[in-house]
Amino acid sequence: MPQAVVPLMVATTAVTAYGTYQAGKAQEKQAQYNSQIIERDAEIKENNLKDFDKLVNFEVAGLRREYNAYRGQNVVKYASSGVELSGTVEEVMRANLETYLDDEYNFRYNAEKEKQGEADAVAMSRIQASAVRAKGKYQRAAANLQTVGTLLQGASQVGQYQMLT
Repeated sequence: MPQAVVPLMVATTAVTAYGTYQAGKAQEKQAQYNSQIIERDAEIKENNLKDFDKLVNFEVAGLRREYNAYRGQNVVKYASSGVELSGTVEEVMRANLETYLDDEYNFRYNAEKEKQGEADAVAMSRIQASAVRAKGKYQRAAANLQTVGTLLQGASQVGQYQMLT
């Protein structure tokens, strides 16, 4: 009966070691998969950034059309009421233009800040993907070391058992 214990100890050690090894491989594969998802998210964000400037220019063109329409309506109203476009009226129109230019500048500035934020998010996603991949490799390496440790511990236990019997 004592001789039957040794193969059982060896089998238990082997199964435990194999399970640890497979768990390490699975952790690395899961990390690879997760990093691919993060990379894909970064690519989508990058593609959106390519269209960002077009959207900003489209919005600015709309702001300009709106301002020019407003300005044109004012000129027509002043002219139809017999007011000359000089003096105070000209100052008001110049102030309106300055306000519009400030608004356009602020819009572009805020858009550029948003774009930079998105670019930073893309960079962080890429860093995160690299970290996830590295973590998976380290988890596999740790599992491999644990597998070796399990095998050594099992061999030690078998040796001790055989010395006692």
